[in-house]
Amino acid sequence: MRVLGTAFNVRDRKGRVAVDMDHGKVHIEGAPKGPGDMRLRTVTLLSGHGVDIDSTGRLAPVRTSNIQPVLVWQQHQVVFKNTPLSSVLRELALYHKVNIKPALKDLGQKRVTGTFDMHNLEQTLRIIVTAVYLKMEKDTNGTITLSGEAVVKSRS
Repeated sequence: MRVLGTAFNVRDRKGRVAVDMDHGKVHIEGAPKGPGDMRLRTVTLLSGHGVDIDSTGRLAPVRTSNIQPVLVWQQHQVVFKNTPLSSVLRELALYHKVNIKPALKDLGQKRVTGTFDMHNLEQTLRIIVTAVYLKMEKDTNGTITLSGEAVVKSRS
């Protein structure tokens, strides 16, 4: 990657990288398609565009990027839009260095949409479990487990 006077965001999650442009431009070289392929694929990203790079270094097609939701991390926030709960829990675990898991694998497919303050894990999890009707438990080693039991609210 070579920066050509710009502001951009790079996000790396388990070897999958997303580059999103705010302004300026960035020149990116991808890996060859396979053994014996000597061609490098290159793209130059301009404002409002992004590209994803897989774990082998190959570039996906250039995409339109809405940079504002990408940059909310600078205000210690995160935006999820119809995101699987399993992905949300992985992101929260990265921010807070805690183990969070769904009790049943199917729970990870529930969808979450919202903007959350990453300063307060407890508050963020309370909002999520209420929104998707889950129950949260924390064990003695600090692992947080979300179960599919409905949260029953008492009526006054």
